[in-house]
Amino acid sequence: MMGLKLGLIGMAALGVLCTWLYIQVQAKDLIIAVKDSKIQVLTTELEVSEGNLATAEISNKFQADQVAAFQQQIIKISAEREESRKQVEYVRNLFMGHDFRRLLEKKPGLIEKRMIKATAKVLKELEEATK
Repeated sequence: MMGLKLGLIGMAALGVLCTWLYIQVQAKDLIIAVKDSKIQVLTTELEVSEGNLATAEISNKFQADQVAAFQQQIIKISAEREESRKQVEYVRNLFMGHDFRRLLEKKPGLIEKRMIKATAKVLKELEEATK
């Protein structure tokens, strides 16, 4: 009878042990599922962050390209401005050495034709530059 009691106690202990192991396995499965869910959320957040980073890099490159283009335009405009300044200085020096009143009195037709032609040329250049 003692053997029967010991057998029953052993079986009960084995049942308790099996139940405890089953609960432990279930708890571990639940922990794994929660961690898998967290991993999925973090993976999604990482993908979104990488996409945002790629977009920011593209935007930065676009802005850098625009800045470079603007700098090239500034250099070109500065060079054109300097050339125009030189031309103005040349014309100013050219006209300072002439007495146009006296020349107009002596040869009115010659100066008038040249002035009309030169004025038309300047207006045409101005018109082309403002297109």
